[in-house]
Amino acid sequence: MIGKSIGAWAVYIFFGISGYLITASSFSNSVPQYLIKRIARIFPAYLAIQFVTAFIFAPLVTLLNGDSIAKLWETPVTPIGYFLGNSLLAIKSTLSTNPYPKAWNGSTWTIWNEFLCYIIIVIIVSLIIKYKKIYIPIMAFLWLGLSFLSSHLPEVIKAGGNNLIDVKLFIPLFSVFMAGSLLYSLKNTCGLIYSVESFH
Repeated sequence: MIGKSIGAWAVYIFFGISGYLITASSFSNSVPQYLIKRIARIFPAYLAIQFVTAFIFAPLVTLLNGDSIAKLWETPVTPIGYFLGNSLLAIKSTLSTNPYPKAWNGSTWTIWNEFLCYIIIVIIVSLIIKYKKIYIPIMAFLWLGLSFLSSHLPEVIKAGGNNLIDVKLFIPLFSVFMAGSLLYSLKNTCGLIYSVESFH
């Protein structure tokens, strides 16, 4: 991660903190409770943002550019298409009237990757919680494996790139997320005792 911008470092720090807190939540809740809480925290606000972007900001920008709002409905991706196409977190479609077509809301690109981390960590925790004596080594192994893959991204992208997961983005983010997850797993050993009850 050497040479990354301040913005990139901010995202990595966020994912590390998130890994700690989300792992705490996954250990403290049943799988259904955990999933309900994660969905309730992400989807309402996310869908509201996408709605405002498609039906308020997009027409406003179109008018400021001196065009008719009708132009929005003549583009390959209409506001409805934008809203529905991005409703499941993965940003797959954009509004072509934007001067920066791929950045209508630059912060939302991390949400799909974050949600993938949520799903993977609850699967890991649900599988290993029965084996408490070995879950820390498992967490450490996963983190080391992800860190290794992060340093060999070109090979990983060539072998496993697809449209569902952008491995170039996801693997480094998940590696940092797992570092936070591992830190939570080690908290009793390291004496790092934090209150996460408000997050639950």
